[in-house]
Amino acid sequence: LCYHPIYKNWSPVDAQPLVVETNHGYVQSFSADCDQLTTLRVWGVDRNAPGAAALKIGLRDAASGQLIALERFGSAALPQPGWLEFSFEPIPASKGSAYLLEANTAGEQPAAFSLYRSPTDEYPIGALTENNAPLEGDLLFQFGCQAGFFHAK
Repeated sequence: LCYHPIYKNWSPVDAQPLVVETNHGYVQSFSADCDQLTTLRVWGVDRNAPGAAALKIGLRDAASGQLIALERFGSAALPQPGWLEFSFEPIPASKGSAYLLEANTAGEQPAAFSLYRSPTDEYPIGALTENNAPLEGDLLFQFGCQAGFFHAK
């Protein structure tokens, strides 16, 4: 897989945590710069909170509003800071299309994970919002596309 964006100034030390709660949903917009979009991942950490709800990460087509993929992550999915990643059926003509990466909780309790955002605008093509209000920086995320012989017919 080929992953984008490639961050030049990102450091896990400088990243700022975002607790995903029922009243705090986050959306990162992005434009795929490759065809065969098939993977999403976000940088997160398990909060070790007893009774925490699952974290829901979704991919939505920004133009049509159609939900393309949805994954739930329980607290055992990531024991230390790292990528929460999921795959879906490749989107053949994804290059140049606008998408929304949505993060929210699957219950009444805060999510089991905190996600991270950059303190500066690392991905100028997209924007991060919290409950439809703009936030500084960007969610630390990447999307993956099949490359080379992986998508040859």
